[in-house]
Amino acid sequence: MFLKLIACEVAYREMCYGAARSINQIEHEFLSQGYHDNPDVGVHRIQEHINAVEADRYDGILIGYGLCNNMLNGLQATHTQLIVPRAHDCITFFLGSKEQYHQHFHANPGTYYYTSGWLEHRKRGNERPKRRQGAALGGDTSLETMIEKYGEENAHFLMETLWNWTSHYSRGVYIDFDFTTHLPYKKEAQEICEKRG
Repeated sequence: MFLKLIACEVAYREMCYGAARSINQIEHEFLSQGYHDNPDVGVHRIQEHINAVEADRYDGILIGYGLCNNMLNGLQATHTQLIVPRAHDCITFFLGSKEQYHQHFHANPGTYYYTSGWLEHRKRGNERPKRRQGAALGGDTSLETMIEKYGEENAHFLMETLWNWTSHYSRGVYIDFDFTTHLPYKKEAQEICEKRG
């Protein structure tokens, strides 16, 4: 089969490795990890890339994303079969299955996962849509703007809530593969975890 893969750049190494081992021919297209921060932009961009796929050229279009902030809601392909994984997010891919993800998630709540792609993606310079965290507040909203809009006490509470999401994590895990062990990212993940406590 000849397949088109539209995937998140975070899974670049893993998707290329999988494609190299596949009996199918897979043409890759990697999109910005930044779409996770604003899924409204993400779903629009992914749909644009699906629409740009030539009719009858491929046997299917593979989507290399998990649900990821509901970013896949509404995607459709009118001319080629669309193949979407049943995954909450890309950690499901990296751990190997929904079952493994569920097991790790429940056995170790408060775990933040790192992979080579998570640590590399910022260096690639792809599109970075404005963050949508905090709904209409946005991660780039200033304290002064929030005080003006919500009052001082509420503004400080909102800022603490928006920027304190990492406090819910107590553990970091670097997911490594045979084909990424030569990279310096295990050490980088350890340093990030030590810095964040």
